[in-house]
Amino acid sequence: NALAECEGEACDYSCCPGPGCCGEGMYWDYEFEQCMVSETCQEDLDGDGVIGVNDLMQLLSVYATDCEAEDVDPELGEFTCGDPMSYHGYDYATVLIGEQCWFAENLRNQKYANGDLIPDNLDDVQWSSTDFGATSIYGEDSSDCYGPCDEIENLDWHGRLYNFEAIQDPRGLCPSGWSPPSETDVLDLVGYYGGVNLAGPDLAAEGAWGVGTGESGLDVVPQGWRNPSGYFSLSGDFYLWTSTEGLPNESSFLRVAYQGSILVDQISQWFGMSARCLKDTEE
Repeated sequence: NALAECEGEACDYSCCPGPGCCGEGMYWDYEFEQCMVSETCQEDLDGDGVIGVNDLMQLLSVYATDCEAEDVDPELGEFTCGDPMSYHGYDYATVLIGEQCWFAENLRNQKYANGDLIPDNLDDVQWSSTDFGATSIYGEDSSDCYGPCDEIENLDWHGRLYNFEAIQDPRGLCPSGWSPPSETDVLDLVGYYGGVNLAGPDLAAEGAWGVGTGESGLDVVPQGWRNPSGYFSLSGDFYLWTSTEGLPNESSFLRVAYQGSILVDQISQWFGMSARCLKDTEE
């Protein structure tokens, strides 16, 4: 009999120390005549045969270990204005102006923030009648072009053009934490450099329009737009959408024109114009 039995006389524990002689999570091995640890499941980290608080604490302690980060997504890392902002595979220059952090170049992405494609290569009829967001490049094959029509060169120099539906699409034209500027944001920017009568040269890239100082770092240059009828014009002006709607089917935009003159006005939402991103302010 494996277990010692007592029948009114002294017990003999020569073959087993008796019931409960081994600690919790252990058993008596008759071959080796000693207590052995019971086989446990994977979650029994301390090997005591019981899944308990000690196992949980040991598991949690792993999360205090520093691990070397690998392949950190720059879009998710800590950002300081003035650092490049990576978005859909392109690093945008950024610049701090007063309390505003701006993209220092025009957007060129073909996707919304969630990864959905923005329709492009619309012909004149499609562009003039669409009620969804769309993008274009100066000189696309689908439309007449008035001005230099090399679309690869124009993308590099000027970025993409967007209709207003793309500006306000809830999927986001800008990366998370950024948005197209409102009309108020643009007026604050212009006011920072002295108002509409003075700000133009400082918003312009150095030498642009013959008066640009490059002071702001926004590097605004003459470019143009896509007309609601579909054709392109590389004019001598810079056009930038705001996110502010105005009259029916019109929205606010910023224009920097010849000799740096500035206009903030409303225009048809079917124009294709440049877009930039402004970092959202913390409330």
